[in-house]
Amino acid sequence: MPKILTSRWTAAFILCLTILIADQWTKLWAVEVLKGEEAWVFLGGIFRMQFAYNPGGFLGLGGNLSSEMRTALFIGLNGVGLLALAILPCIKRLSLLNFFACWLIFAGGIGNQIDRIRLENGHVIDFLNIGWGSLRSGIFNIADMAITAGALILLVAAIMAPAPRKSPATSDEPQAIIPDHTEPTPAN
Repeated sequence: MPKILTSRWTAAFILCLTILIADQWTKLWAVEVLKGEEAWVFLGGIFRMQFAYNPGGFLGLGGNLSSEMRTALFIGLNGVGLLALAILPCIKRLSLLNFFACWLIFAGGIGNQIDRIRLENGHVIDFLNIGWGSLRSGIFNIADMAITAGALILLVAAIMAPAPRKSPATSDEPQAIIPDHTEPTPAN
């Protein structure tokens, strides 16, 4: 196996493991320290730490669905998406940036998936919040940060990617037709 391939896969494994450990440890810490407490406020309210169970997805979307629908959506469909994210770098050679962006999303998704499977009603533990005055983010966690970072990297990489070059045969511009002025050769 080429060194670049083994080193990128080793780094991806270490990245995933680091995110999972940080995510799960901070969630356990939040349960022990923040649950049932008032929000901890820092930097004049810009940064807050407050415990919350999130029954939904991003910013609580889908939290009002029935328990069965949430399970199907956030455990079942999310599981399929995570499996696809794990397979994608195996079947398609991605740029280094896109490779690690996919693994950031995968690691964050696994961190939240662990919560959904482990906790009653498929909730996720959230405890971080940032904002200014009434303009605030939703409450999030380390896994959400990894997912967001990976998605932003993919978005920037897609925007910055050079446009594919068109070959002359597939160009949208009309091609000049050069008449054939050769005389047929007489048959012997």
